[in-house]
Amino acid sequence: MGILSAAKFHFIEQLIWWEGQINDNHLIEKYNITRVQASTILKEYRQTYPDNLYYDQSANAYLIDDKFTAKNQFLNVTDYLHVITSTVKPTKSKLTLCAIEVEAPLRNINPQQVRPILKAIREQLAIDIGYISQCEKSALKKHAAYSTLSLIA
Repeated sequence: MGILSAAKFHFIEQLIWWEGQINDNHLIEKYNITRVQASTILKEYRQTYPDNLYYDQSANAYLIDDKFTAKNQFLNVTDYLHVITSTVKPTKSKLTLCAIEVEAPLRNINPQQVRPILKAIREQLAIDIGYISQCEKSALKKHAAYSTLSLIA
């Protein structure tokens, strides 16, 4: 596998891991390539790693499989943010507008919790958030719409 293929496979794994899905448009936007090229890259990835994703017609995307095994050791939120914000052709795209990173103490960020938030941001949906305040000690709910995800990394 060449360096370019490895970088594209890394991008695919980051999106699959953190967003739970990928389609041709992600690759087209990231690498400024044609739909045929994007489809070929996804086909090559599936042939190389057949247990990592499957195509879902209703979502029009490849979804993360329960048997997903990362081939890349850097599936952390910092690397994900770097991958989606660095593009071949700098643009203000859906990919780069959905997340920013801020400095904070280390913590474990669970991709299953991040996926619905990223989906809501990209599709401009509102989400209901339940949390417990350290002051109130009772459950609070908030209905919110966000345009950016600030991840504490």
